[in-house]
Amino acid sequence: MSVTSSGIKTTNSGGDTDGFIMHLSADGSSLLHATYVGTTTYDQTFLIQLDNQGDVYTFGQTLGNYPMTPGVYGQPSTGQFIQKLDPTLSTSLMSTTFGAGTNAINLVPTAFLVNTCGNLMLSGWGGEVNANFNDQYCNCIYSSYLGGNTNNMPITSDALQSTTDGSDFYIMVLNKNATSLLYSTYFGGLGEGDHVDGGTSRFDKRGIIYQSVCASCWIQQSNTSLFPTTPNAYAKVKGYYNCNNAVFKLDLSNLRAGLIADTTKGCPPTPVTLTNNSIGGKTFFWDLGDGSTSNQFGPITHTYKKPGTYIVKLIATDLTTCLGTDTAKKVITVLNPPSLGSIHKDTTMCKGDTIALLSSCNPAFTYSWSPINYIQSPSICDTKFYPISESSYILTFTDSNSCVSKDTFNIHVASLQQGIVWENMTQCNGGKPTVRLSNPSTGPLNYFWTFGDGTSSSTDPSPIHEYSKGGSFPVVVNIYNEYCSETETDVINIAPV
Repeated sequence: MSVTSSGIKTTNSGGDTDGFIMHLSADGSSLLHATYVGTTTYDQTFLIQLDNQGDVYTFGQTLGNYPMTPGVYGQPSTGQFIQKLDPTLSTSLMSTTFGAGTNAINLVPTAFLVNTCGNLMLSGWGGEVNANFNDQYCNCIYSSYLGGNTNNMPITSDALQSTTDGSDFYIMVLNKNATSLLYSTYFGGLGEGDHVDGGTSRFDKRGIIYQSVCASCWIQQSNTSLFPTTPNAYAKVKGYYNCNNAVFKLDLSNLRAGLIADTTKGCPPTPVTLTNNSIGGKTFFWDLGDGSTSNQFGPITHTYKKPGTYIVKLIATDLTTCLGTDTAKKVITVLNPPSLGSIHKDTTMCKGDTIALLSSCNPAFTYSWSPINYIQSPSICDTKFYPISESSYILTFTDSNSCVSKDTFNIHVASLQQGIVWENMTQCNGGKPTVRLSNPSTGPLNYFWTFGDGTSSSTDPSPIHEYSKGGSFPVVVNIYNEYCSETETDVINIAPV
């Protein structure tokens, strides 16, 4: 083969097979760059890709000790290689190998992509077709491919299919320059010989793989298939006893964060159930807007206890995509509960009176008082109360948003003890009759006495009054405090002087 002097490898290594890469001019008339790639033993390049800078990537098989660039992901001396060259094919920029065993090939490469952010996406298959296989149903022998099986390949924790029967497809994503494994999975029917015979597999630039494959091979029953199918698939079972054509499409790079909230507005406390409906994503981070976070996939139920506006964010991460992360947002509004404003909730009234605890009402609220004892109308805001002893009442009020609040009102009942007592009555020789009066009421009280003779009055609790003549005199005392006022009347009979 013709190579250019600038190639990284200008001669065949002497092995039975080497890879070969050539760059021709646009019209095909001249050789611009060409090089061999490989080791001193078997190496075969299957697929080639370019990145946005024009660097050249190749994916193939090796039985040699293919060089590994420091810091790359891979396993030394394994059977699959990836190499990156500069546009002139003169410098190796990166190379690595991966697989399950030393100097053993696992895969026949089928598809390869370097996406716009430099991630490496690849697919291959391995299994029974890679050995001489005598098919008793068609009385034929399949020719062997150079390859092994898919057992013990590296699989990530989020793999779509984490187990294999050895005869399946293997799909892998490495990040830019192959520094780490981002995703890998098996795909196929367990207990079947799944494979590809030719170039029927492709990635599109978005990172979606399309594979047309031979599936459900060597299962005698014609109506049986173990190959994975989607719920609305055109055909879910095989139509022929041997291999059948199957097609699958797998999105390795789509990412769109999404969330659903069962409510976005409520009264405190407001429970909200958040459902993750993201497309793609390997890991998820919830910022619930009130300082709470979560790494769960969801659904998540969270209670917002205080009024306010909360911005919920769901960050979906998938480094296999060029986007890397995507964020979805939802605004949760927790309403202010209804309020009565600044009012006194402890009241004292005089026993036997009636009292209203609220003097003004919000027409947008509905009201309910409890208990209903000694209330005129429990569903009226400014209803009247007439308890006979100290009592507490709970007012439940609801606003137009159906938010509910409660307040407790305490009523203290005051009373006055009455009854005039003549403490003593004296009549000195030649003097005027004198009377000492009192009322047994207690507490911080006020008094106003009149003695029935029109001569004077008194505010003393226990006044002394002197009568100038005999007769019957109506004595009146008005006893009052901040809450109550009572009047007591009695008659004093004074003998003639």
